[in-house]
Amino acid sequence: MSEPKPKSWVEQVRGDEWSAWPARRQSAFLRLAVEYWEQRGFPYYQLTDSQIARELELLVSSDPARILRGNTLISSTTGLRLANYFHPQMWHVRCTRYLSPVETFSDPVRLRVAIAKSMRIWPDRYGARGTTLRRMLRSFSNTVGVCNFRPTAARAIIDRFSPAGGCVLDPSAGYGGRLLAALTLDRSYVGIDASEAQTSGLRAMVATCAPQLRYRGEARIMLGSAEELLHEIPRRSVDLVFSSPPYFDREKYGSEPDQSFIRYPTLDRWLEGFLGVIMLESARVLRPGGALVLNVGNIPERLPSFVRQWRHPALHLKRTMRMQLAKLPYKRTHALDAFKTEPVFVFEKVR
Repeated sequence: MSEPKPKSWVEQVRGDEWSAWPARRQSAFLRLAVEYWEQRGFPYYQLTDSQIARELELLVSSDPARILRGNTLISSTTGLRLANYFHPQMWHVRCTRYLSPVETFSDPVRLRVAIAKSMRIWPDRYGARGTTLRRMLRSFSNTVGVCNFRPTAARAIIDRFSPAGGCVLDPSAGYGGRLLAALTLDRSYVGIDASEAQTSGLRAMVATCAPQLRYRGEARIMLGSAEELLHEIPRRSVDLVFSSPPYFDREKYGSEPDQSFIRYPTLDRWLEGFLGVIMLESARVLRPGGALVLNVGNIPERLPSFVRQWRHPALHLKRTMRMQLAKLPYKRTHALDAFKTEPVFVFEKVR
């Protein structure tokens, strides 16, 4: 792995320092900061070998029992930047009508406004530093960045709902938060994704991280549409089906014809042809006593109710957990408004 490039003095200015400057000096700084990042390029994650090893160590040492408390998955970002590191393409993905972070970064006017806002709202941070800028660009004016599944939450779910040495199947492998969690446990993992960029990143994650871990199973990454590839998984061969399927067309991960929002261009067709098939196939491939765990968001609104009301004689909805997702500080209305939540449905294979 290459070492991160040295940081310019532009990245060493704190928000409170900048705020104390006269307006002309603030403006001159913003101009220099924009020029600096235009030359440097988008601040994708850069991790050294030692940083990767440290991220893995922290994730392995995390306690699943401290993350899954009752029916709540506590928010934690441990391991998240490592998972994101293998997927720089995630910064280019659009969410519905919003711009991607890379699109805002590439507009000098919008980039200048983003840096200025970063300086104002985080006085104790270095507002033009790559880490802070990434955070701002995730949720800036008319800009939304996609999110990875929290590896600690995934690790808690895999630990709780599958046995040591068991097989975990992920029909929408995405950006690898669940894969990374499985690699830190004694599990075999099968991940399916329709995006070539995602599958390349997932395979790079396995090649980089698995040799550093006490990993006894295997990780198999399959490129293609889940509703077709699931037929290749043998009956009653999986202990846990665990995924966070795409929220229909909210996040458009790629332009491949196998992308589910392209194959099924209306919500009704998507629910029937994609999500419904995944749940039906899960009933077939799960062993008795196994679990289907699905995280779905509230956009579109019908998505949680579709999963909650889905019926199959061999799968029973056992519990519904809530997963915490931290809000950005400037998105909070009061001190206790630190998190939003999404449902995580747990079905049990009864026969």
